[in-house]
Amino acid sequence: MSKITAYKKTEQKLTVYASVFISLVITIIGILFSYLTYRNMLASTMTAFTNDINNILVYIKNTPVIYHNIINQYTEKNYQIFIESNDQITRFDAANNIADSDMLLEEVKAAAKEQYGFSFTGSGSAYVIRHIEFRYRGMDHTRFYVSIAQINNDNADLTVTILYPITQNMREIFRTILLIALITICGDIVLCTAASLSIRKLLQPISESYRKQNDFIAVASHELKTPLAIILSSLSAMTRSNETEFYHHQSIARDECRRMSALMEDMLCLAQADQNVLTLSLSEVHIEDIIIDCYNHFERLVYEKGLKFHVHITDNIPPCSLDRNKIMQLLIILLDNALSYTRQGSITLSCDYDGRYLLLGVADTGIGIPDCNKKIVFDRFYSSDKSHTSRRHQGLGLSIAKEITDIHKGTISISDTPGGGTTVTVSLPLKYR
Repeated sequence: MSKITAYKKTEQKLTVYASVFISLVITIIGILFSYLTYRNMLASTMTAFTNDINNILVYIKNTPVIYHNIINQYTEKNYQIFIESNDQITRFDAANNIADSDMLLEEVKAAAKEQYGFSFTGSGSAYVIRHIEFRYRGMDHTRFYVSIAQINNDNADLTVTILYPITQNMREIFRTILLIALITICGDIVLCTAASLSIRKLLQPISESYRKQNDFIAVASHELKTPLAIILSSLSAMTRSNETEFYHHQSIARDECRRMSALMEDMLCLAQADQNVLTLSLSEVHIEDIIIDCYNHFERLVYEKGLKFHVHITDNIPPCSLDRNKIMQLLIILLDNALSYTRQGSITLSCDYDGRYLLLGVADTGIGIPDCNKKIVFDRFYSSDKSHTSRRHQGLGLSIAKEITDIHKGTISISDTPGGGTTVTVSLPLKYR
C-alpha cells in the first residue's frame, strides 16, 4: 500500500469517526432538548389551565348568579363548561364548538370515577370545593384537559365539568420539536462538514510531505540515473579505446562521479533539514572575512567569463552570531547561480547592516527570473533550464540556500535587478536567538 493510499484511508477513517461522534453528540443533545421542551411546554399549558380552573371554581362558589360576561372570557379561550345542579345542566359552549360534547361529558365523568377514584357525593357533605384535573383522549383522538369539581354552594351541590381541547397546543409543541430536530440535523451537517474540512486541512501537511517525498525520489532517481549511465558508458568505452581515448573517458567518468557526489551531499543536506537535524556551529564571525573569501574564490571564474565583479560592504558591521561554513556555502550557491546565468555585465556581492539585521545580497545582470517563477525558485530540483542542457545545476542549490537561511532564523527573497537580471537578498538577525 502506497503512502498516499494510506493517507487517504486515514483521512477517510478520521472523517467517519469524527462525523459519527459529532452526530451522536448532536443527536443526544437534540433529543434531550426536545424532551425538556416538550415537558416544559406541556407543564406551562397545564399550569395556565389549572390557574384558570381555580379562578372559575372560586367564582362559581362565591356568586349566587353566574354572569355570562364573566364566563365568556373563558369560553373565548375555548373552555367548554358544564354546571349540573338538581339534575339540570347549564352549558357554556366553547368558542370553537366541541363535537359530541354531551357524550364527552359522560365519558370524562366515568373516567374520573373509574380511573382516578373521584366520587360524586350527595348534599350535606363536608367539602366546599373538591376537584380533579387530568388529561383525556376522546374516541376521535382529540386530546383534552379535563377538570371535574364538586362545590357546596349554600347547601346546594354543584358538579362542574370543564373541557379544554389541547390538540392545537400539542400541534404547536410538535412543531417546535420538529423545528428543533431540523436545527439539530442542520447543525449536524454543518459540524460534520467543518470537521471533514478541518481534518483535511490538518492532514494537508502530511499529504504535502508525501507528495514532496515522491517528487523528490522521482527526480533524484532521474538525476542519478543520467550520470550512472554516462559512467557505465565511459567504462565500457575504456575497455576498447587507445591511450588517448582511455584518459578522455576516464576524465568523463571522474567528472560524473564528482557530480554524483555533490548531488548526494546536497540531498543529504536537505534530508537533514527535513528531519530537523541540520545543526549550526555558531561563532562570532566578522562577515567581511566571509565576503573576502567568496570574492577570492570567484574572482578568477568571473573575469574568465568576461564579467565585472563588484563588492560593496558597509563600514562598522559588528560581529555576527553565524555558522561560518554554512553562510559561506549559501553565498557560494548564490554566486555560482549568478555566474551560470549571466553572459555579460556584472555580478555584485554586497553586505549591509540596518541596526538589527545583516543584509547579504547577490545581484547579476543575467537572464532574470519571470515573476510567475519567483515563488517556486526555492522548490527542489527547480531549474529555469527545462531541457536540462546545463549539467552543472541539479536545482537543489536555492533549496539548500533557503534551508540555511531558515535555520539561521532569517529570510531570503528574489527580486529583479534594475536594468535586468536577478537580485537575491538574505536577511539574517545579527544575534541568533
